[in-house]
Amino acid sequence: MLVQKVRLARARLFVASACVAGVLAFADVASAEPSAADRAAAQSLFDEGRQLMDAGRYEQACQRFAQSQKIDAGGGTLLNLAMCHDKQGRVATAYTEYNDALSQALHDGRTDREQLARERIDALGPTIPRVRVSFEGGPPPGLEVGLDGEPLALDALDPGAPPLPVDPGVHRFVVSAPGRETRTVEVTVAAGARVTDVLIPALVVVSAARNGDGAPVAASGRKTAGYVIGLAGLAAIGVGVGFGVDALAKQRQSNDKCPTDRCTDAAAVTASERAVTSAWVADVAIGLGVVAVGVAMVIVLTSPSAPSSRRARAGVRGLELRF
Repeated sequence: MLVQKVRLARARLFVASACVAGVLAFADVASAEPSAADRAAAQSLFDEGRQLMDAGRYEQACQRFAQSQKIDAGGGTLLNLAMCHDKQGRVATAYTEYNDALSQALHDGRTDREQLARERIDALGPTIPRVRVSFEGGPPPGLEVGLDGEPLALDALDPGAPPLPVDPGVHRFVVSAPGRETRTVEVTVAAGARVTDVLIPALVVVSAARNGDGAPVAASGRKTAGYVIGLAGLAAIGVGVGFGVDALAKQRQSNDKCPTDRCTDAAAVTASERAVTSAWVADVAIGLGVVAVGVAMVIVLTSPSAPSSRRARAGVRGLELRF
């Protein structure tokens, strides 16, 4: 009876999870289509953007077009956004948006938009400034590079890759790697410049802070976290074992009163139901506990060890690397 009840409870749980997932998926699909109110808001922003652009207030106009496009994407809005950035002198941004607008125009069969996009793409292409990034001493392992707050794909920084297209103005590169100081490099790119070379200085290895025993503080804290997670996992396993014992006891009590599957004794039925609940809690608690103990072991075993002697510690302290 216990096995049957547990299987039934698990089956109901799986069905409920599937239903919830289905509802969420349907909600995502439904929310992807803008409502009438969204379309009205997008149109209002678009109209305001057109008025601002005609008045030469390009910064505000571009913001309105971008907001409208986010609410209700359309080929016309995208084309106007490209034109707005074009008038601002943000040629690289406009060039990308004109290409996107061209693809949308071809999809929509709008030859008028297609012609305008092609004309501006041909005109802007030769005028886009570009930057070529290189690293002093070569890029370190685990390199991450951001440009103006957006991550850059490392493939775009390969020596054989073409220079990066950018808008004229000041640009900020933020370069980081594990165990090294983050470095920020700013470069000013002039309008009409062909290629601007940007050299990223070497990232200096960060010296690990150490506690009184000479062990790295970060490693000590990592191991402490591992021990805490492990103890929590063991506690969860203990709770699960307790509920498992309780489930067996309640089921034994139910079987004593109703040895057959067909039972009319209310107390026996109640005991069986409580056994199912306890068994479910035991399964979850033990499962979580095992996972936590496994994670804790990985954390502890992969934490750096402290130097075994003062001589070793002195050697590590005296080591200073640059890449």
